[in-house]
Amino acid sequence: MGDGGQERFGQLKGQKGASADRTPYARRAARRPARVRACDADVHTDAFPIERRTKAVPERPEIVCVCGSIRFAEQMRAANRDLTFAGIIVLAPGEAGEAGEPITGEQKAALDALHLRKIDLADRVLVVNPGGYIGESTSREIAYAQAAGKPVSFTHPA
Repeated sequence: MGDGGQERFGQLKGQKGASADRTPYARRAARRPARVRACDADVHTDAFPIERRTKAVPERPEIVCVCGSIRFAEQMRAANRDLTFAGIIVLAPGEAGEAGEPITGEQKAALDALHLRKIDLADRVLVVNPGGYIGESTSREIAYAQAAGKPVSFTHPA
């Protein structure tokens, strides 16, 4: 590498005379301290006070899986809304399109299996059962949740 190579290398390193150093962005970047993520508590830096580096991560919100018959879709939406406004993450049954639109047996099986995975993710299960009604799919979901050790509560006495 001749003199031209050394000059180019020097310019890349930020030496005076480099055309890139003349831009306002390059001047600001040269004055800026190296960035360190605040969550790296094991890295010593004066960029972040010790309180910020060791601050506890806030707890995640509770996760509730809503279960119930699709005939109670409106009540499940209301429960979803109320729980969400209370700061709870809600996992709700998948809705298969417009009301009254038929779904295939294969689609129903896929939705049922997906809902069981939602129960796996949840901290607890809320069964929306106006009038105490619990259908076949909901009964299966309740049994699955109880077998997984998830607390199950009901909107109405079963």
